[in-house]
Amino acid sequence: MRCTAQFTSDLLSEFWGKIYFYLDSERKCPEAIPERQMNNFILVTSVSDDLIPLGEVTPELLKGDRVRVTGGLFEGAEGVIKRIKGDRRLVVSINCLTAVATCFIRPEFLEIINE
Repeated sequence: MRCTAQFTSDLLSEFWGKIYFYLDSERKCPEAIPERQMNNFILVTSVSDDLIPLGEVTPELLKGDRVRVTGGLFEGAEGVIKRIKGDRRLVVSINCLTAVATCFIRPEFLEIINE
């Protein structure tokens, strides 16, 4: 959800034990998910039912070529290319919380991002 820190604090106080937030491990307060990551995740999960949920994100899962999709169903999405179930797939994650892998994406629709 998109809200202010004060609103989050009020929710936690009112509904303690009934709702959960992703917490910053050092500060023990709700962690903000960068808008770029959230928009990317929403883009991928809203345009296809053919996704593979990957669950918890490990550092190994995020190793690979960082790419941007330049055409097709997932145009504009960014992530890491990994071989999963025999196909090269785009893996999109949120703050090491969760990740999904798309269906196969044609190589001509992939542009390597140099960050």
